[in-house]
Amino acid sequence: MKNTFLIIIALGLAIVAASAGEDSRLMHVYPLYTAEAAAVVSMVESVLGPAAKVIYDKPNGRLLILATAEEHKQVADVLTQVNVAPMNIRIEVTTDESEQQELSSFGVSGDGTVTVDDSGTSVSGTVRPRASQRSGRRGRAVKQTLLLQSGGEAVLHVGEEVPYADWIMQYGVNQGYLPQVVTMREVGALLHVQARVIGDGPLMTLKLTPELTGVSDTGAQSITFTRLSTDITVQDGQTLDIGGLTSNVEFYEKFLMGLDRGGNRRALTIKVTPHIEAPAKPAS
Repeated sequence: MKNTFLIIIALGLAIVAASAGEDSRLMHVYPLYTAEAAAVVSMVESVLGPAAKVIYDKPNGRLLILATAEEHKQVADVLTQVNVAPMNIRIEVTTDESEQQELSSFGVSGDGTVTVDDSGTSVSGTVRPRASQRSGRRGRAVKQTLLLQSGGEAVLHVGEEVPYADWIMQYGVNQGYLPQVVTMREVGALLHVQARVIGDGPLMTLKLTPELTGVSDTGAQSITFTRLSTDITVQDGQTLDIGGLTSNVEFYEKFLMGLDRGGNRRALTIKVTPHIEAPAKPAS
């Protein structure tokens, strides 16, 4: 409906221009590919001046421009330079989950002899039961992929249940994120990942921001630890261990921890490998 309304406005402008003797003006539609569309619109308007008519059809990502042939040539020159689709960044995430387990084993051992004679069979010897208890670690790797445009943001789910939620909550109070400790249920951990290609690559920047989410008596709650954001520069294809990127070691030791279905604590090692991908060429 909104799209139809914009077309009607554009046609109306063309009719008004023609009736005013400006029949040299033409209506052209320009698709926008860049993520900085608002800045491109402002630039086009400044190049053309107030005489030309520029309509930004934001829902459909395009410009409707009523201008002369010479002005359209100027628009085309500007868009060639700035109307470029941003590169995509594909981030491969590997989460190694290691959990502490108590392992038990039972058995028997012994020695002796078996004698067979005319009176029958006799057995002699000793039997020793054996039991042992030891701690062990079991791990498994989970892989996921995040895909975003350069300059965009994605969310990485760290864990659905955080065993150190109270400690992290108190940390939030101490750092001024909360006025007081809030009792929350279903507490989970997220990492917000922002990525941007530097120039044409191969370098890019990553910004990682931890967040705690849950449900309190007043509704959904979230605590975003902005002062613990980690900014790094990384090469295309370089693998990084998130836990080793920050000086806030104690916080991340608690944050990168979860519980499995059996209630065992599991430490998480999260590694990210970003790759730059050229955007698909728009259909002509």
